[in-house]
Amino acid sequence: MEVVGRSWTSRQRLRQELSDFRDSPKYGRTLYLSSITTTSLSPIGISPNVIAGSSDLGTGAAIFYGDKFATVVIPPFPLQENSDEEGVDIGPMLDLLERPVIVGVVLLRLGQYAVGVIKDGKLLASKSGSRYVKNRHRKGGSSQRRFERSRERLMLELFGKVCSVTEKVFSPYERVLDYMLMGGERQTLLSFTKKCGYITRSGIEILPRRLDVNRPGKAALESIDREVWMSRVIQFELRDS
Repeated sequence: MEVVGRSWTSRQRLRQELSDFRDSPKYGRTLYLSSITTTSLSPIGISPNVIAGSSDLGTGAAIFYGDKFATVVIPPFPLQENSDEEGVDIGPMLDLLERPVIVGVVLLRLGQYAVGVIKDGKLLASKSGSRYVKNRHRKGGSSQRRFERSRERLMLELFGKVCSVTEKVFSPYERVLDYMLMGGERQTLLSFTKKCGYITRSGIEILPRRLDVNRPGKAALESIDREVWMSRVIQFELRDS
């Protein structure tokens, strides 16, 4: 099987695509995987590395396939069960898309942050702000070392502030939060996660997918629900050799 198409699909669009899959003669079997392994995909002839190269796989996959075609849907939230069914079974995916999910969101880029709790597109709580962090310094010698120490201090202050805000915003909802999602610069988020003890203590499940956001703030939080619910769709075709 070779990849012939990749796309990010909104919740509304995916509902329509699932209906199209159900009515298409291209598919004759459905596979739901809560986790993706080489063994689980080998009967279809799809490499998990091809899928992993396009998206994080922490949510499993729904696979609709036939003799010559296959479509892999990586959902926004984890699939809970495995199944292998004759025909096109879109029920579990539709159920997931209708699931009432409460999500904690942390959006962070150096200098700006936004933290919110979202349910069904509604922002239940939020806090956003900014904190100055110097851009990278290109000069060498002692001047650069002083600059880097100052920059590191400012970054730690930012991480401390965002961690405190995250705890304040999330704490009232800890018992009902289903997942946590983060958005922004990958390296900044990795550094922040290591420095913020609350994230580990809270026990909230962090999904590996990184939300796409250019400018963290209240406006970004108010529109992030669409991004939260995006699914990855990868289409395959068996090509004649």
